[in-house]
Amino acid sequence: MSIHFFESELDMPAKMVILPVRSTVIATSRGVVIISPIKFTPGQFAQIESLGKVTDIIAPSLWHHLYLPKTAKRFHDATIWGPKGCKEKRPDIMWDKILGHDLWAHQNDIEMIPLHGMPNVNEVVFFDKATRSLIATDLVFNLQRPKGWASAIVLGLAGTYKKFGVSRILVNAVKDRAAFSESVKKIFSWDFDQIVMGHGDILVADGKIKLKNAFNERGFSF
Repeated sequence: MSIHFFESELDMPAKMVILPVRSTVIATSRGVVIISPIKFTPGQFAQIESLGKVTDIIAPSLWHHLYLPKTAKRFHDATIWGPKGCKEKRPDIMWDKILGHDLWAHQNDIEMIPLHGMPNVNEVVFFDKATRSLIATDLVFNLQRPKGWASAIVLGLAGTYKKFGVSRILVNAVKDRAAFSESVKKIFSWDFDQIVMGHGDILVADGKIKLKNAFNERGFSF
């Protein structure tokens, strides 16, 4: 079993902020899992193919699905997963299964927790047991070297400028605070140390305490 990371960039309008965006690819005993496809280059596709047969492609939230169709076309035999609401958000995609609802074949290697209480996001987080890695998408940011002429303003307002933290944008998306808190509490039952996020540098150590501190800054206590 092995874990791999692939990166690209996503431009906001007028290059206000140039967001790094990451896809996590895990080769398990049952096949290769792609979490949050990015705009893969031909070389990146070739690297993924070298890991083995791609069995599952995952859109981990209602905010991360833009490049899924291209990846699904490349790996046409893979099962396409999305969070609750994905079929309504992207009816053009042929979704096969819903995260947290349908049977997940990789449970022995990769666990998942759907985050409730934010229906416009419905992010699902994952735990890679072999590397003790929490794999999130927009739950946390860690943009230490932001790019874009307005990055200081935009990321400053979000509370994630040059720091590891929970974005105010995500907090504002929470409509049921109790349901969201209950979901996040389950994350801390995992024995993770590293945190892999969709945007920013991977936090390689002390992830659990730093995540608790980040939520505490936003008024959540875990």
